[in-house]
Amino acid sequence: PTQPSPRLVFEQLFGDGGPASQQLLATRTKKSILDSTIQEMTGLQAKLGPADRSTLSDYLDVLREVARRIQQTEAKNAESPLPEYDRPGIGTPERFDDHAKLMFDLQHLAFQADITRVTTFMYGAEQRARMYPEIGLNESHHSMSHHGNNTENLAKYTKLCTWHVELFAYLVGKMRDTPDGDGTLLDLSMLMIGGGMSDGNIHSHMDVPIALVGGAGGINGNKHVAMQMGTPLSNLLVGIINR
Repeated sequence: PTQPSPRLVFEQLFGDGGPASQQLLATRTKKSILDSTIQEMTGLQAKLGPADRSTLSDYLDVLREVARRIQQTEAKNAESPLPEYDRPGIGTPERFDDHAKLMFDLQHLAFQADITRVTTFMYGAEQRARMYPEIGLNESHHSMSHHGNNTENLAKYTKLCTWHVELFAYLVGKMRDTPDGDGTLLDLSMLMIGGGMSDGNIHSHMDVPIALVGGAGGINGNKHVAMQMGTPLSNLLVGIINR
């Protein structure tokens, strides 16, 4: 199942493992959620050459910064006057862009350390009523997708979709700026963004807008490919898996 809590994702990637309940108990008793790994990292650094030591040091700095942001969010949530059932989840920022960037940071760190090679990230569950006051939109994604071809409604929906893609570009930029081997982490990765519908107003799944970014799998970028009408999106997904 999807896991929206940056805290629990962090623990699953960098903590001591175990079920979520154990992870939560452990994090509440630790001074830092990195305490269990810092000693191991210090021992590892002593065995590395200067270049690798610098790389590991930079990585740990980013890791600490992500941990600090999660802890900062939890402290803020704990002070919230909202009823318990209205509060964001454990370590989940109230602002959508803050939440998305934290989750992207965690994915970037996991790729950089080769902890995992595959992640998925869902911008929003179907039928969810989240609104986006951060960018001046006080309607839910779902209701905006049923725009009725009204010019004003389409402008709102375009604003939201553009924002989503800009947030995705945040991850792309981090991957591009991370050296890996003779190139960058982006050169060795394949990222995809898109959705299951092209027009939510009529629930159309024809001409679904999909973007592929990266250099892995022989992707030849900087172009638009218009497939024959009726080509299953699953063909693309199988092609990605095979590559």
